Amino acid sequence: MTRLPGKVASQGVASGTLRRDAVAARSAGRPADSVAGAVIEAAWQLRALQAAATSLGSDILEFQLALLEDDGLVLEMVQKGAAHGDAARAIAEVLEEQIASYRAAADARFAARAADLEDLKSRLLGALKGAAAPARALPAGTILIAEEMTPSRFLELDRAKIAGIVDQKGSETSHVALLARAEGVPMLVAAGPVAAEWESRPALLDAAHGELVLDPDAALIRDRAGQASAQDVPSSEGEGPAVLSDGETVRVNLTVNALASLDEAPPEWFDGIGLVRTELLITDAEEVLNAGRQASLYRPLFDWAREKPVTIRLLDGGGDKQVPGYAPPPGGGGFLGVRGARLLMRRGDVLRAQLAAILDAAEGRPVRIMAPMITLPEEMRFFRTELDRAIDASGADRVQAALGMMVETPAAALDIDRFDADFFALGTNDLAQYVLAASRDSEALPLGGEIPPAVLELVRRVVEHGRNKGLAVSVCGDVAASEESLGRFLACGVRSFSIPSRFAPRFKQYIRTGL
Repeated sequence: MTRLPGKVASQGVASGTLRRDAVAARSAGRPADSVAGAVIEAAWQLRALQAAATSLGSDILEFQLALLEDDGLVLEMVQKGAAHGDAARAIAEVLEEQIASYRAAADARFAARAADLEDLKSRLLGALKGAAAPARALPAGTILIAEEMTPSRFLELDRAKIAGIVDQKGSETSHVALLARAEGVPMLVAAGPVAAEWESRPALLDAAHGELVLDPDAALIRDRAGQASAQDVPSSEGEGPAVLSDGETVRVNLTVNALASLDEAPPEWFDGIGLVRTELLITDAEEVLNAGRQASLYRPLFDWAREKPVTIRLLDGGGDKQVPGYAPPPGGGGFLGVRGARLLMRRGDVLRAQLAAILDAAEGRPVRIMAPMITLPEEMRFFRTELDRAIDASGADRVQAALGMMVETPAAALDIDRFDADFFALGTNDLAQYVLAASRDSEALPLGGEIPPAVLELVRRVVEHGRNKGLAVSVCGDVAASEESLGRFLACGVRSFSIPSRFAPRFKQYIRTGL
């Protein structure tokens, strides 16, 4: 048996036959003879795919459609096409520049959008070529080998025939990984080259241990399938409150990284929305200062929550996060630079637009607004003043808007009783990197593994302050991925968490049975 390691993008175990993806040409009509023609044809194809996709797939394709509706981008391709006399060259040049910019982003989620741009480039170039022979039909039980699977290609596949996907490139934070998880398709990414002679041979895709096994024996298939079955948690565990053995209830809230997160699990599983990473919702530089467009992004959050609390974090720019049209000053970036609250305080225009958008979207419903990476008490006083002004300008009910803060620095945790906040959220990734003086984006100094005791001591300090003052304290992030981490936070007294939707059943099961 030969093994090929990869990163797990969507968990699961599947056995089947390896087959290499042969992408069909996407245009069924005459070849487009210009950039404008290719744009029109590509937009038509994407809208047709949208019509047949789930809401998650539709939202992901919307990013590509928005690019095709970007007048500046299209005009640049048209002008280069006229200058070169070559539409394909113009499309490739303009989009490859965009792709390089996205790939260079420090934020993995932002960088992952480069795959969507590659997808769009392929579609536009295909529209120029016109019709071609369709890809072969895939038989049931196919483990598909892709050079780099894209969202629209995934949506074109007959997923009923796909047992799993091995992506030779790709990222576990990509949109196609999100689609695979939503549809329960096991998927490995960053697997590297798959030898041509592996084609049409039996294989075991183990997207739990992170490997592809060629020519597996029956015993291994049974063993891995049995392990996966034993780890499965019934979705019914997501229902009802999460109650500890002593009768105390733990609040389980949803983390929103994209509006598609709202469709991944029933609202009834959650006590509300505990974290909205608004910097991941902004895909257009114009949205940063456009309160109306931002309000349209936030309104679905309140409709989903149905009077349950909605906690929206203000733009957390800088560090490893890049937001279109919103960047730190030259030389002022990085984890120790102008990021989070520091950047918002320098960009009052951006802050005021976002506060107005949030209050507009809430329409009188309860909203909890959270300032990112607070370090000093005077920063919270600044945000309190700005929120009061925004409320006065909007006429919103003061009682409906609470102001909280992310506790992500040792300075904030150690001085917690001096901050004017209505609630607290512990950002444990940042807190750990500042405590350990080890950048969380460093491959040489990984911060994974057991939570350091020094970090847990700061967590206890904040929780105790919240309990004494009657203020809510929550932990944000993917803590549910580790039962050990969850157990440690519960032992510190944390009784509120914000988690990605897919973790809810296992998370609640552990709370009910793990302590």
